[in-house]
Amino acid sequence: IVNDTDTDNLDAVAGSITVDLVLDDANSAADISGTTNDVPAGSTITLLLTDANGTQITVPNVTVDANGNYSIDGVDVSGLVDGDITVTATATDNNGNIVNDTDTDNLDAIEGLITVDLALNDNGATADISGTTTDVPAGSTVTLVLTDANGTQITVPNVTVDANGNYSIDGVDVSGLVDGDITVTATATDNNGNIVNDTDTDNLDAVAGSITVDLVLDDANSTADISGTTTDVPAGSTVTLVLTDANGTQISVPNVTVDANGNYSIDGVDISGLVDGDITVTATATDNNGNIVNDTDTDNLDAVAGSITVDL
Repeated sequence: IVNDTDTDNLDAVAGSITVDLVLDDANSAADISGTTNDVPAGSTITLLLTDANGTQITVPNVTVDANGNYSIDGVDVSGLVDGDITVTATATDNNGNIVNDTDTDNLDAIEGLITVDLALNDNGATADISGTTTDVPAGSTVTLVLTDANGTQITVPNVTVDANGNYSIDGVDVSGLVDGDITVTATATDNNGNIVNDTDTDNLDAVAGSITVDLVLDDANSTADISGTTTDVPAGSTVTLVLTDANGTQISVPNVTVDANGNYSIDGVDISGLVDGDITVTATATDNNGNIVNDTDTDNLDAVAGSITVDL
């Protein structure tokens, strides 16, 4: 009796694996499941979770059941950053071939936010701006926009988030903005692509408000021409003008406003109700910071000709 044997490998069924990733934002957890084909029951499935920064978590103790399926729930992913999370599932089929599959889901476990603080330096007309972020990638750009009461804006370039989530810039030139409340808006994008922003306001008083007034009286017509200039007083602001004679009688002049160049004037004001002598005008306005500014000027009125009578 003679005999012989020979062996060959049958690979009629292609090995394969599928994987499905479902993330639980509220609990920073992952549920992972999948199916296999031609992978022995009891085989280990290697599961690797990776975030956008390349940080990885390996999931242990996952095996194929008798039906070729596998699953694990509640995997802690709190060590990964928000954004796209990819799982890679790897196994070995009956012929020793490596099979794998991937799936991706988005993690939004941490709410992105930004804070901003504005400190203005009146003397130098500069701004120091700083703030913090949460769930915003290091190196991300923070857009800072400064706005004054007139709507004029300055955009601050080259501000980025550091490794600790903070940002700051000092000495920003704000001389192009008018005195008054200045608002800064800080905007960034978190790991999930959500826009986050915050605002802060401080008061700029870099320019001292002032007003001048000049009074010219027309004796022949009992009228007054009044003009003046302002500094740091908003265009369109009302200038209060009050004329006072030696008896304390006063005339208020209505409807006087500052023009776009900071000037004001009114001619032909009727002062026939005032007595001859020194007439004083007081001009009052409010600057961009709410400060009251005023000035006075005096001229002499001689509208009534002096006379004398004699009776013999």
